[in-house]
Amino acid sequence: MFLGMATLRYMLKVCLCLLPWIIGTCWAECGFRIDYDVRPDANSSRSFRQSRIIGGREALPGEWPWIVSLSSWKHFCAGSILNCWWILTAAHCLVAYPPNSIKVKVGTTNLRHGKELLRVKKVIIHPEYNAHDFNNDIGLLLLSTPIEFNVLKTPICLPPADTFSNKDWKTCFVIGWGTTDPDMKRFPDVLQKVEAELVDWDLCNTRIMITRNMLCAGFEEGGRGACVGDSGGPLMCKTWKDYRWYEVGIVSWGYGCAEKMSPAVYALVSNYVNWIETETAKAGEPYVWKDQLKKEEEEEEEEDTAVESIANPSANAPTGPASSPASFPNPSPSNTSVSSSLPSNSNSNTSIAANTTSDSADTDCQ
Repeated sequence: MFLGMATLRYMLKVCLCLLPWIIGTCWAECGFRIDYDVRPDANSSRSFRQSRIIGGREALPGEWPWIVSLSSWKHFCAGSILNCWWILTAAHCLVAYPPNSIKVKVGTTNLRHGKELLRVKKVIIHPEYNAHDFNNDIGLLLLSTPIEFNVLKTPICLPPADTFSNKDWKTCFVIGWGTTDPDMKRFPDVLQKVEAELVDWDLCNTRIMITRNMLCAGFEEGGRGACVGDSGGPLMCKTWKDYRWYEVGIVSWGYGCAEKMSPAVYALVSNYVNWIETETAKAGEPYVWKDQLKKEEEEEEEEDTAVESIANPSANAPTGPASSPASFPNPSPSNTSVSSSLPSNSNSNTSIAANTTSDSADTDCQ
């Protein structure tokens, strides 16, 4: 009995996605959650599970596998996994901490239960970060040892460089371990999630002074959004054409928390994709945005070949002399503490932490 083409394709994709979970690896498909997302060509009726931050809900294990917690002696900011070597976060989270004091907790939604802590080798803060208006609020962490990906630890996708339009995106969420009550300063142990709505740049700029390196998200009525402790975490959206999640913004700042007609402000990630590629290459562990998509395209081609072979075995029978094989190309901290938060009206007077030298091994983890 022959299985349908869509069913075969789905089974092969599931096997490929489960492989990192089974064996542990330094590469995984970006922006895809094995237990929560369904590819558009899958022959399945399983639907996306609707996901405190302010006005949010608790996230489930593996629901947002790219989120990480940054801590010194306790959680102070969030970040997201770019590949097995790199963490993306906000610059204002890093200015008061030398690399050897920062620990990165991966693969958990509950801060009390997570045991995997990774050390940081190098801190990179955008050279034009402005602590007064939070322009260029973006930073990178190079880990001392690579992440082994599995169902609880996978990378987030980044959007294309230098182009961004609100109308291209849908189904946005923001996540973090920030306070769920700005008055009581209660910080949850369990990761919180909440829907977010992108706000037109011109409209946001009439209410809050922002730069072209910033993105706003929130709701007119308030009541839902990021707050103290969520800084550095991702604002994630899907496109209308894609099943993957992309980090379009980094939690940066705002006036209050989820206030009416006062959206939260995020660093606009698409403006920094080229900077990320340049800085990671300089550090010896390059992150290349297109490489991830290229590998996924190669997987698609392999799956198509496998499906065709199963569905039509005679198509691959030898018909003549084998062709010649083609050749392959050779392949010090400030005295001020970071407010792990969305800053209010006060300005920050912090200094940039020094970078350390990277000598990490050459590992393929795109």
